[in-house]
Amino acid sequence: MRSKTVLYAIIAAYLACWSGLVGLSMPYPSFGTVQTIPSNKLPTPSALTGPYAPNEVLKNVTKLFKGKLQGTESVHVSEGGTLWLPDKYGNVFTAEPDSEGRYNVVRKVAYLGPSRPLGHTMDADGNLLVADSAKGLIMLERASGKVVILASQVSADSPKDPGSVISYANDLDIAHDGTVYFTTSSDIPVVPNAIGLWDTFAVFTLTMLQGSITGRLLSYNPKTQATHVLADGFWYANGVAVAQDQSFVAVAETVTMTVHKFWLNGPKVNLTSSAFCNLSGKAALCCDNTVKSE
Repeated sequence: MRSKTVLYAIIAAYLACWSGLVGLSMPYPSFGTVQTIPSNKLPTPSALTGPYAPNEVLKNVTKLFKGKLQGTESVHVSEGGTLWLPDKYGNVFTAEPDSEGRYNVVRKVAYLGPSRPLGHTMDADGNLLVADSAKGLIMLERASGKVVILASQVSADSPKDPGSVISYANDLDIAHDGTVYFTTSSDIPVVPNAIGLWDTFAVFTLTMLQGSITGRLLSYNPKTQATHVLADGFWYANGVAVAQDQSFVAVAETVTMTVHKFWLNGPKVNLTSSAFCNLSGKAALCCDNTVKSE
């Protein structure tokens, strides 16, 4: 009898909340609603032909550090060939080539704190800059080994979204003048899952299924320490790379399978245009943490 009473009480509470008679505050993003997606954002993958045709090239790769690293989002190769590899637990590992150019030994050199580090690269002074999914834009100082938070919210003088929180920083690149360009994938924050790991995939899934087109491209000026939002309206902004001639920043938009250009100079300055549209599904996902070619 008691169990039936409890069951009826739960059903009554649910119906009251559902009908709007009782307001019940739920944690974000539980109250997120599914958005209507504009037609120009609906993905239409290209056929798996031509450059997108399936191949077996990756069968020839050499696997490094098997069983020694978990969840390294990307890799930065510094001067001398040293590999820098933050893992999914927030540890930073390095590996140096031996006399024959092979990588056999990997060692832990730092801990970035709780969270999930994603894209990373080095500045001109040898500091490791990291897009941290929970903290924002952070830096591992070369000299001291300290972790410094460079940007966790947008500056008050930003033309877009002044004062807004930086949630889910994903990737970054550095221009010749030292400006750091980085993406945030969603306004849904990354939080620990049931086993304590910072779950970026859960946020990706929610962002995609809710139609949360809240990805952004931002800039950080190391001289003024100002952080500005340059462009928004990306359905999960992901990899980012500054063009070799410094004329634009490429931004990968994962869900729409598109790579955009945000122009830094020229007649289209401060405008965004599409560079590659309707990539095949696998090619679009490969835009995760873009690495530019020298």
